[in-house]
Amino acid sequence: MNVTFQVDMQDEEIADSGIYLVGAWNGDWVYTFQQMNIIDNIASITIELSDSQIGLSLQYWYANGGDGTDNTWAFVENISRYITIPEQDFLMEVVCYNLEEDCPEDLFFPITLSFIDGSESWDNIWFEGSFNDWELSYQGT
Repeated sequence: MNVTFQVDMQDEEIADSGIYLVGAWNGDWVYTFQQMNIIDNIASITIELSDSQIGLSLQYWYANGGDGTDNTWAFVENISRYITIPEQDFLMEVVCYNLEEDCPEDLFFPITLSFIDGSESWDNIWFEGSFNDWELSYQGT
């Protein structure tokens, strides 16, 4: 059967070497780092498991960088995760990297900005912000 793991990296800077699933998937307790695919800040990977692993509880982690070579355990998240291997293909819920609770939702709400223009020309106030990565300037009115 296949198990698909998913982790949300929305609040993390993704390392150049990528995101990895760390676990002992072959049943011999040798931990491997398997690179995940990343689409829109969600990293995922499907692991094929054998029937002999059904019902086993396995520990796993996500790693932001590192590929299993020298000292890469430093890149592994600080919490431990566990899965009991199911009897059929399974799609894991998306979890947030290095958090035990659900990822915080991005909140969007309208705002109104007011400016006081001492010159009273009313056309010389411009503003920018991180809300659009400082890409555009908007004229205040």
